[in-house]
Amino acid sequence: MEIREEHTSTDAGADAPAPRRALAMETSEYRPLTPSERDLIVWMLEHGPDGATNFIPQLDDLIARSSCSCGCPSIEFSVPLESPYIPQPLGFRICCSGNSDGYDVGLMLTAGSGVLSQLDVYTFGEIDHPFNLPSLRTLDMAR
Repeated sequence: MEIREEHTSTDAGADAPAPRRALAMETSEYRPLTPSERDLIVWMLEHGPDGATNFIPQLDDLIARSSCSCGCPSIEFSVPLESPYIPQPLGFRICCSGNSDGYDVGLMLTAGSGVLSQLDVYTFGEIDHPFNLPSLRTLDMAR
């Protein structure tokens, strides 16, 4: 384990980032976004609420790791302390749906304390095996 300072969605205060020292998982668990992950997140930000595209510059420095052991492609993010703080409403999230390997899935991108925090990918039914991110052509904004 290493100790590093980072922004996380659980930092105190909604108006400003609250740097803190946090125990991070082994750095080998974190990795850069894949091109598919980045493209999907950019699509969601471009189709999200006003100001959502302000988060796109964070993607250059953001690292990710799997946030679930069920086989879904959900990921959580770690954003370097020097990344720009993006003011956004409390509870910022973007939701959409898509199709992955023939299964309908939902996606929810969340941010807190001015940084992106997680991409949650979930099914609308039982899938007993790992599945992939949906292709961009199948995405539809949740209404």
